[in-house]
Amino acid sequence: MTDYDDQPALDPEVIEGLRALESDDAPGIMNELVNLFLSDTPPRMEALAAALAQGDARGIEEAAHSLKSSCGNLGAVGLSGIFKEIEALGRDKCLNSVPSLVERSNREFERVESALKNELS
Repeated sequence: MTDYDDQPALDPEVIEGLRALESDDAPGIMNELVNLFLSDTPPRMEALAAALAQGDARGIEEAAHSLKSSCGNLGAVGLSGIFKEIEALGRDKCLNSVPSLVERSNREFERVESALKNELS
């Protein structure tokens, strides 16, 4: 298990790349992407927790895969890494470590959420 707490919540290069997408034709694209992520991620994390509660390894793998990708796209590399670990455990049907990783993902999401909101202000 990697300790993501030692890393910044967001990769500054990814954030810079997202800001570069903004133009006269697409002002506020960063805000749109961040707001979509912040509204879309909690329900998907709840779906992951529900799959865990049901012992649904395939559901865990699928939810974690989706979350991993969206987190990576916004530069939340630590959070993406946690979901990558969860995805692999779901694929291997080794669910013993998943509850602690889900807890870590909740804490890391709070860090990411705060950092993204700071980027918008």
